Amino acid sequence: MRDNKPDAEPSLPPLTTPDKLSICLRGFNDIPSAEHFGEVLGAAIQQVSRWINLERLDGITVAYDYNEALAQLDRGYAATRPLSPTSDDNILGVAMTPPVLREGEVKAHIVVSAPWILPLHSEEDTHEARQAAYLVAHECGHVENLKHLDEAFPETILQIRYSDAEQGMLEMAAYPLWEEYAACRASSLFGPDQAAILSETILFALAGARSKCDDEICRYRIHGDVDRVLQEAGEPLFKPLRMTAYLLGHLDGQGLDMCEVPEVRDRLNGSPYAEFTQPLWEALRKLWVERGKWSSRSAFDPLKNVARDLYADGGMFLERLPDGRLYIDIPYTPNTLPK
Repeated sequence: MRDNKPDAEPSLPPLTTPDKLSICLRGFNDIPSAEHFGEVLGAAIQQVSRWINLERLDGITVAYDYNEALAQLDRGYAATRPLSPTSDDNILGVAMTPPVLREGEVKAHIVVSAPWILPLHSEEDTHEARQAAYLVAHECGHVENLKHLDEAFPETILQIRYSDAEQGMLEMAAYPLWEEYAACRASSLFGPDQAAILSETILFALAGARSKCDDEICRYRIHGDVDRVLQEAGEPLFKPLRMTAYLLGHLDGQGLDMCEVPEVRDRLNGSPYAEFTQPLWEALRKLWVERGKWSSRSAFDPLKNVARDLYADGGMFLERLPDGRLYIDIPYTPNTLPK
């Protein structure tokens, strides 16, 4: 634990870290090296807190066994399943900032894979050191976003139970788009050269996205589980749009536009996602401008409409039955016949 020092530089924004910030270091070889890195990390987080609000930061865990650290995190409530890292063909998750409950208040706890953040203690301005600093700042962006969401919609994070299946489904698809946009826009100051890296993730996600979605719908013809196909086909379907939300947040934070990334711009314009990029961008920008002033969850309706339209474009149509129930229509197409 460490105590914040009074701000000695009045020309800078004030620190926003909690008075006592827990830094847990797991798997380090010896105590002195762990303590040294803890001091470096604590100082870095303090500096980030001048630009990103970290009042809701519960603490940060840096672990060599990232999977174990996620699974063992005390989340303050009876979670139905343990946390696990993102892992697919193109993306390896190395950091996560899940919500936790502490004495009735929702906070955020950052968990990071140690090898990816250790370059922070480098005294040289290397690519690895800059990436480590940006990784910290990006996760801090999620902390700030949690504060905005919880203040706007109290007693919903970790507590909401959807009585409407359609709204629940659309919010679970739309909110990650906002969360990554907000985190990237808030942290853009700390990673001005991230556009190229974020662009690569979009290009990877676009490759085969629709064919993977179609393949999962083909499998659905055999297993018949609607919930399963929505998850398994929805993941590749939404991935390019989610990766695009990262980039859009960064570009807006830097005051740039798609002219800075012509290859991605052209690939998106020539893809099935061309019609979704601008509505997505407009919805995300409006949410950013209205942060702290959202009057209801309907503020996210434009983003949910993008999600609904993308499901339909991928072959999964959300329809209301006369009795109000949700029906998922997945019609046969030449690309989704059983194989």
